[in-house]
Amino acid sequence: MKKLKIAKGFLWAPILGLLGFSAACSKGGGDKYGMPTATYKVKGKVVSSETQNEIEGIEAVLECQGVKNMALTDSEGGFVLVAEVFPRNGDTVFVQFSDIDAVQNGGRFQGKKMQIVFENSNFSGGDGEWYLGAAEKNLGEIKLELKQDENAQE
Repeated sequence: MKKLKIAKGFLWAPILGLLGFSAACSKGGGDKYGMPTATYKVKGKVVSSETQNEIEGIEAVLECQGVKNMALTDSEGGFVLVAEVFPRNGDTVFVQFSDIDAVQNGGRFQGKKMQIVFENSNFSGGDGEWYLGAAEKNLGEIKLELKQDENAQE
């Protein structure tokens, strides 16, 4: 009798295994490995603190979690910086502005470094799985001052 119970157990195990395996696979997707990603977007406009005119050609560099992206301000002083990251609450993004074209944009401007924190970010446009979406910060107008001494270094 004991041999019969053991035999029944061995018969059911493969059947249940097949049913369980097929049910797990029928839902699609399966196991996923990795970490969720998100996009941090920082934008704004660089102007002269003295004249309030837009400054073209200022280098804006974003750094977050070892990712660095650079953009030059356009003719209206505008810039957009984007970084694809593994998001954490309270992520700190550093943005640095540098005048790299000497006086071609109306003078030599002092550099500026800003720290932006993405705290409790509301992500939009995610795929419902590993891509959480994008979070955006608009810095508005960033005012850069002219260097007092043309030979001064940043």
